Amino acid sequence: MPDKISSLFKSRRFWAAVLTMVLPLINDKLNLQLSNEDLDRISNALLAWILADSVSKTGAADFFFGKLREKVQQPS
Repeated sequence: MPDKISSLFKSRRFWAAVLTMVLPLINDKLNLQLSNEDLDRISNALLAWILADSVSKTGAADFFFGKLREKVQQPS
């Protein structure tokens, strides 16, 4: 269990998720004057990166695109 927690704190995806959650609080406390649209854009970019990084690390993209290639290459 300590290894999992240790690896969690070393994970860039974890810290991107934390930043996504605390960014509105940081905006208020530091008076960054970011609009809600700006916060949405930043959060969406971080969440998209987390998703893309997760897919590439797990090999899910190879699985899904491999299945797609098989369907495309099959003769009708």
